[in-house]
Amino acid sequence: MKTRIALLMLIISPLCSKAQEDEYRGFSFGLRIGAYSASDTTANFYNGSGILQSGTNYAGVRAMSIEDRIKWNPLETQYINSYYGSSGFSFPNYYDNYAYPTAMRYSPAIALGLDLRYRLDRYSSFVFQFLTTRIKTVDKYSVIFEGTGAQLNAQQDIRLFTIEGNEQRFQMVLGYRQGWEINAGMDFFIQPGISLTGIKVVNNKAYIADRSYELFIGGDNFNQTYGYVPRTATGMGAGLQTGFEFPLGAGHSADISFGLYREKMKLWDWETNGWNKTLTASFYY
Repeated sequence: MKTRIALLMLIISPLCSKAQEDEYRGFSFGLRIGAYSASDTTANFYNGSGILQSGTNYAGVRAMSIEDRIKWNPLETQYINSYYGSSGFSFPNYYDNYAYPTAMRYSPAIALGLDLRYRLDRYSSFVFQFLTTRIKTVDKYSVIFEGTGAQLNAQQDIRLFTIEGNEQRFQMVLGYRQGWEINAGMDFFIQPGISLTGIKVVNNKAYIADRSYELFIGGDNFNQTYGYVPRTATGMGAGLQTGFEFPLGAGHSADISFGLYREKMKLWDWETNGWNKTLTASFYY
C-alpha cells in the first residue's frame, strides 16, 4: 500500500508543478511606477550659453544665449537696470562662458509606465516596456552690475540668477527576462534588452529681477515673437534590468527592478551618449 501511494505521489508531483507554471503562461499586462535618473551628459544643453544649439536646424527656431536674449529688447535692459539701481550690467568673460554653468545636473524624477509580457512560464518571458517622465535641470549664472553701491565701493557687484531647462522623455524597451527561484515567494531575474529613447525639449528659461526669459524663440523680432513648438527626437540604446519578482498566484506577480541603459540622446539635432537609470516597481495581472 505504501509503495502504491509513493508511486502515485511521484506521478502527481510533476503534474502539480507543471500546472503551477502554466498559470503564468501567456500574456500579462503591468503598471510601473518609480524613479528615472537621467545622464548628466545632456544637461549643459540648457546652460544658457547657446553653444550646443549653434548651427542646429530646428524649423526656424532661434536659440539665444542669456545675454543676447535679455539685451535683445532695450526696454528690458532699462527695466533690469532700474530694478537693481545699476547703470549697466555685463556677463563676466562672455566669450569664455564663465558666466554660464558648466556642470549642470538633472534632478531624479517620477516615472510612470506600462509593461506587456508574454510569459513562457513563471521564470521566462519576452517583455515590452514603456516609461514616460518629465525631468528638470537647474543651476546658476552670473551677472556683473555697474553703478550700484557695491560696485562704487571698489567691489565687483556679481549676482547669481537661476537658469533652468525642462524636457519630456519616454523610453521603450524590448527585452527577454530570465528568472531563478530563490524560494516559493521570490525569484531573482535579469533582463537584457534594446531601447528607444525619445526626448522633447520643452523650454529653457533664465530668471533675473522679477521676470523670466525663454531662450528658445520662434521668431527674429522681439515685437512679433511666437512660441516654438517642441518636437521629439529619438535614439537607440541597450542595457540591462535586474531585480526581484514576487509571484502572487493566479498568474499575478509584482517586481522591483533596477535598469541601466546606454542610450543615444538627441536634443534637436545635437546628440550624445550616456547612461540612464531607472528604479521601478511593477504589478502584473
